[in-house]
Parts: sequence; C-alpha cells; structure tokens
Amino acid sequence: GQPVEYDHVVVRGDLDLSSERLQKNVTSPISINDSVFSGRVSFNGTIFEKQVDLSGSNFTRDAYFRGATFSSNVDFSLATFIEDVDFWRTTFIGYADFSEATFGGNANFGWTTFSSNAYFTVATFSGDANFWEPTFSGDTYFGGAGFTGYAYFTLATFTGYVHFCGATFRGNSSFEDAEFNGITEFGDARFENDTSFYRILFKRPAYFENCSIESLNLTKTEYSRLHLHWDGIKSLHFDESTYLALIKNYYSLGWYDDANDCYYDYRNAVRRSWQDASSPGFAARFSSLLDRLIDFGEWILYGYGVRPSFPIAWSAAIILAFGLFFWKKRCLRKIITEERIEDAR
Repeated sequence: GQPVEYDHVVVRGDLDLSSERLQKNVTSPISINDSVFSGRVSFNGTIFEKQVDLSGSNFTRDAYFRGATFSSNVDFSLATFIEDVDFWRTTFIGYADFSEATFGGNANFGWTTFSSNAYFTVATFSGDANFWEPTFSGDTYFGGAGFTGYAYFTLATFTGYVHFCGATFRGNSSFEDAEFNGITEFGDARFENDTSFYRILFKRPAYFENCSIESLNLTKTEYSRLHLHWDGIKSLHFDESTYLALIKNYYSLGWYDDANDCYYDYRNAVRRSWQDASSPGFAARFSSLLDRLIDFGEWILYGYGVRPSFPIAWSAAIILAFGLFFWKKRCLRKIITEERIEDAR
C-alpha cells in the first residue's frame, strides 16, 4: 500500500485495529510524527510489515500493542505515553527506538522479543517497568534512563552489548535469573532502593564503575570479573559464599583495598549473624561463647588482620597509658633515687 504520512495531527476517538473483522497486516509504511492520539489505541496482534515511525507523538490514553509484530524498524523516540502501554509478547524484528520516550503509567514489555538493537536511552518510566523474560538479541541501551517505580528485568536474556550507564533506579529493581552474554556496563548507575541480582549469569566482564547501590542481593550470582567497588555497595544481603566470591573477585582484579574492606565487613556480618547455640547443652553454649570471645578479640585487636591501624593504635595507647602511670606514681624518679643511694654506699 501507499505510505501513511502525517505530521502534527490530532487523532480523536479510539483507534482499534485488533478487531477480528479487520485486516491484521499493515503493508504500508507509517509515519505519524509529533501528533496526538486522544483516544485509546489498540494494535493487538497487528503485523506491521514496513517501517513504523511514531516519534514525538503523544498517547493520552492506554495504548495496546500486545502480540504485535514489527517486521521493520520502529521509532517511538520522544513519544509520550501518559497512561499505561502494553507491548506484551510483541516482536521487534528491526531496531526498536524508544530513546527519550516518557512512560507516564505502567509499561509492560513482558516476554517481548527484540531481534535487533533496542534503544531506551534517557527514557523515563514513571510507573512500573515490566521487562519480565524478554529476549534482547542485539545491543541494548538504557543509558541515562530513569525508573521511578518497580523495574523488572527478571529472566531477561541479553545476547549483545548491554548499556545501563547513568541509569537511575529509584524504586526496587530485579534482574533475578537474567543472563548477560555480552559485555555489560552499569557505570555511574544509581540504585536507590533494593536491587536483586539473584542467580544472574554474567558470561563476560561486567562494569559497575562509580556505581552506587543502596541494597544489593548477589546470592548465587555467577561472574568472571565484576568491576564493582566495595564502597559502591551500601548494604549487601548476607550470604557467606557471596562475600567470599567477591573477595576472590577483588584479588583477581588487583583491588586489594576492596578485598580487605569486603573481608572486614564480612567478618563483622558473620559476628552479627551469630545466634545462641540451638543445643541447650553446657558444652555447646561454652563453645559458642568461646568462639565469640576469640572473634571479638580478633576484631578489636587487629581488625581481622586487615586493619593495621588497630595494633598501632593499641601500641600507642599502651605506651601512653604506662607513661602516664609512671609519671603519676613518680616511679621513674623513685628508681633513679634508689640507684643513687645504692651508688653512694
């Protein structure tokens, strides 16, 4: 068919191509830029055979693209979705561009397939962003994106390069069971709430330089090299194997200060997590008390071997204390006087 091209128009009323009575295949290229869709939009199950360009357009009501197929490139850059938008099980064969798009309500991209590159650079998600079990076969860009609600990337598969640099997650975020097959970058990202990387698989190096994470769950996460500085994690979900894997990771990167700090906090976490022995027997209680005393001594005397300032401070304190004691008791003058008397004899 002939190309459909409009610019700065207002589409009034509902626009529904999902009816069974209508042709599901759209064979013409579509370009409707900087326009307003004032009613509900529904393209459920529609197959767009040519390029679709809805950049800069404003969708004032709910927009549905459930099960739709975009056979060519699609451009939603700078688009505004004031209410909910639904791309559940949608297939993007060409590139999908949502750069600088604004999602005012909930955005559903669950089980969506991106066969080529996906661009969400500087996109804004004011509601929940649901990317549950999507497939990103090309490169994926969320650089500078903002997530205000819950961000789900659970069970996501990222095949190519992944870019979340500068992204901000203000609500909780979940990447549980996700798989990253290419190089992954989260540099300068901000996770301001609970973040779960539970059972993630990073097959290539993952970079989190200058990243800030309020609360992180890394339990059962697999990685070869994780470039995430220890001071970027404010709180780590306690799991002994997670701490030990991070310490090993820091040593492999040559980040010895991070390894020492992580080990110190790990030992403190272990100490805090100890509970009274479950057995009421005296031997068990005595053994637990003895272990705690030994651990307390290792902490307070030399910081589990990674705080050299502790023994230096203790040495200085002991020298000062004995110096004050001798001065107060005039012990040194007494000793000198006794020696002089002895010499006089």
